[in-house]
Amino acid sequence: GLDYIEVNKGYLEGGDFFPMGDFSLMGIGNRSSFDGAKILLEIEDEVGIVYETRKEFFHLDTFFNVASSNLAVGVKELMKESRVEVYYDKKLVKVTNLYDYIKEKGFNVVEVTLDEARKYATNFLTIDDGKVVSPKNSANRKLQGIDVIEVPVENLTSGGGGIHCMTAVIQRD
Repeated sequence: GLDYIEVNKGYLEGGDFFPMGDFSLMGIGNRSSFDGAKILLEIEDEVGIVYETRKEFFHLDTFFNVASSNLAVGVKELMKESRVEVYYDKKLVKVTNLYDYIKEKGFNVVEVTLDEARKYATNFLTIDDGKVVSPKNSANRKLQGIDVIEVPVENLTSGGGGIHCMTAVIQRD
């Protein structure tokens, strides 16, 4: 079976959590709290705590996602607005923004617009390196070199959620 850790204080949701291989990202905003995210500091060497700035974008995956080991997708404006506190071995070592942090980590960023993000352009599920399951979206054409499997998700999105929000990422190698 899988090991798990129970969160007894605070809260966190899957749409705010991104395991990134040698580091993790955890969004803090409407749906996840710093108290809930602190548990990651106990189990991960490096964690970027991302402070989401706009209530409309209630999970990190509503304006950011990762399509492959070196390609992120996001709204640059929101990524630049989002402060990131970088913790290493439970100690705050740096404060930056999400866009700069991801670029420093060697990721290229495919930029999507606010309107595309509102239509779930970043709320896809990466099922393999360079292979995503995504709602049909005009932004998918920007994902050059990525295998995009488009699926109908109206029943999910009518309730305000998306493919990534409603799954639990376990691990990314």
